[in-house]
Order: sequence, then C-alpha cells, then structure tokens
Amino acid sequence: MWSFGIVMWEVMSYGERPYWTWSNQDVIKAIEKGYRLPAPMDCPEAIHQLMLDSWQRERGHRPTFASIVKTLVSCKVITFFETFFHHFFLIFAILIFFTCRTS
Repeated sequence: MWSFGIVMWEVMSYGERPYWTWSNQDVIKAIEKGYRLPAPMDCPEAIHQLMLDSWQRERGHRPTFASIVKTLVSCKVITFFETFFHHFFLIFAILIFFTCRTS
C-alpha cells in the first residue's frame, strides 16, 4: 500500500521524482522521524489524504484498495463507468487466476 501512495504522488506531480535527490538512507531516516511527502501542486486535499493514509507507519492502519476506490468514487475522481469496468476486470482476473490454478 505504501508504494501505491508513492505512485499516486508521482502521478499527481506529473512524474516528479519522490524525495527529489535524497539518498535512500536520508529518505529512510526522514520517514522514521515522521516525514511524509507534501501535496503536489494543485493536488486535491482528499487525494493527498489518501496518500498520507497509505503511508501510515502501522500496516493495519493503511487503507485497503476497496476503501481507496470508494473514496475516489465519492470524490468523483472515478466515475461510475470506470468503477463498473474496474469491478468487471477484477472479476475477470480472479476467474483467470482460478482457471489457471486448477489446470
């Protein structure tokens, strides 16, 4: 889930590099001290909050993908049509997984 938050940040910042030129060690130290990436320019507050939620220290406090989809739908980021296709492809992927698994 943490990585999903980073990808959301990259998308909303139009491909900016997270943590800019920081070394891996500097990023780890900052995160352990509670640092989180700021909202990209013009990023809706609700989307940045999803990012922050996905970067919760405790895994159990991070959102599920289902709750993220629900939030995106309520923010009108994902339309009903996109949600329909999301569920359709999710069901399709599950069917393929179980079909391949039993073959």
